[in-house]
Amino acid sequence: MVDDDGVTVNPTAQVGPVIACTESSGSNVQLPKIPLPTFDGRLQSWPDFRDRFSILVGQRPHLSNIEQFYYLLGCLQTGPTDVVKGITVSETTYDLAWSALVQRYDQPRQLATNLVNEMLNAPSSHQESPAELIKFLNLFCENIAMLKSLNIPDLGSFLKFVISIQCLPSTSRRLYEPNKRLDFPTVDS
Repeated sequence: MVDDDGVTVNPTAQVGPVIACTESSGSNVQLPKIPLPTFDGRLQSWPDFRDRFSILVGQRPHLSNIEQFYYLLGCLQTGPTDVVKGITVSETTYDLAWSALVQRYDQPRQLATNLVNEMLNAPSSHQESPAELIKFLNLFCENIAMLKSLNIPDLGSFLKFVISIQCLPSTSRRLYEPNKRLDFPTVDS
């Protein structure tokens, strides 16, 4: 995404708490503290949050589970906080909280479907302007990049599936959805 000054920005790169690197790399260079990501509950934000949080917090052996849990709570916004609010912070419950978030938000098929639907339902631009063209390009480039990152085995057939299932009545779609035999169904399924 590009802001009004033409600077590329990432809308999912919201800043949460910061964590300092306490391990010495043998260098005297002082790097700035790395801000932890925040998570707003949108499926599109989950893969970036999951990967960044795992690297910055989850893979640090010197952090206790309680410290990791508190960092996690500091990174969650309203919706995701509700997923873990009933879990007491203790040394033994961090994995439970993280698992609850993964179970709720780590849904590649739903994410892929949302991305395709967002492109299909993109508003038409009624004016010729660089800003409108950039907005169009950003939407499609970001969504296509995320689709590619999901490594969908047959992306073309999955795209046809998403388009075709939209033509079914809502009852038929709901009946099909619980039948998730395939992670990324194809139009033939």
